[in-house]
This record gives sequence, structure tokens and C-alpha cells, in this order.
Amino acid sequence: MPDLVQPDEETRHERLRIARDLHDTVAQRLAGLGFALDGVIADEAIPAQRKRALREIRLGLTSVVQELRDEILALRIDPSSSIEEWLRERLAIDLVWQRFDALAIAERQREELQYSLLELIQNAISYQGITAVRIQESELSLTAKFFAADAQPTGKPSHSPSLGRVGLRERIIRLGAQLEESDGGFVIRWKAH
Repeated sequence: MPDLVQPDEETRHERLRIARDLHDTVAQRLAGLGFALDGVIADEAIPAQRKRALREIRLGLTSVVQELRDEILALRIDPSSSIEEWLRERLAIDLVWQRFDALAIAERQREELQYSLLELIQNAISYQGITAVRIQESELSLTAKFFAADAQPTGKPSHSPSLGRVGLRERIIRLGAQLEESDGGFVIRWKAH
């Protein structure tokens, strides 16, 4: 009698297969297009104005490739991993996570929360130059405090684009939460039920 693969194991294998297929097909083709575009941009016969337009397209393509790679990585990560582990895989920053109580959110809200946290922290890295973040998790809130390279709390103002802020706030509202931001960090709060 053949060994039966447990459903969890089947799901894990399928996620890995999809990640491999995406990497070996779509991601490779997009990367190839990027390299071909680089060759066109390097052509000295192309006017400077056209090169600027091509560079804009190249930046957009690079962004799409990075998003695809992030999704491939997400497929490779165990879906039962914690939000903390998920963030650690995506951030090149010191991350301290203190858990006082387990956050009370539905599993279907987890992805929205993960991407919200990622955007908030990436914005702080880009616009405030932070090098570390401390997150405190309790049942109804996540509190983040930002730190600069000198290990001091940061107080630099954030100048992130307003369109991104609107999308981020919409994502937090879909979570049924509130976002309170300051120069030194943020708090995401849920109402007690």
C-alpha cells in the first residue's frame, strides 16, 4: 500500500511547485525583458528624451519583478509562520517583537495586516532612515517604535507619498482597525468586541 500524503503536506508541495513554476517561467521571462530593455537604453543612437521614457518603463518592470519575487517567496514560506517571521523574510532591518498577548485577528485578515506593516516599515526606512523597529503585540494592538542608526528613537518626519497613505489607511480600515502615526512609530488598534 503506497504512503498517503497528508493534506498539509500536499498543500506545501503544491505551493512549492507553483513557486518553482513561477520562478522558472514568468520571473525569468520578465528578467530577460529587463536585460533586453537595458540593452536598448544603452544604444547611443536613441535620443535622451526617449531614454528617460525607457528608464521609467525599466523601473516599473523592476518593481513588478520584485513584487513577483516577493510572492514567490511567500509561496515558499510556511503559511503557518507568524507575522513576525513573514516580516523578517522581507526586511533588512533589526526587528524586535515583544508579545504580551496574542493579537486577536481573523486568519483572513492576516495578509492585509502583514502588507500594512511591511509598507509602514518600508516607508520609515525610505523616508526616515530607520535601521531598527520594536513591535509590541497585545490582544487589540500592535505598537511600533522606530530607531535610527545610533539606536536612538527617531523623530524625523515622514514624507511618504499621499496616494500610498490613502491606500494604507484603506487597508487598515478593512482590518476593522485604526492607525495612529507619529514620527517615532505607529499604533494599529482594534476595538474590543
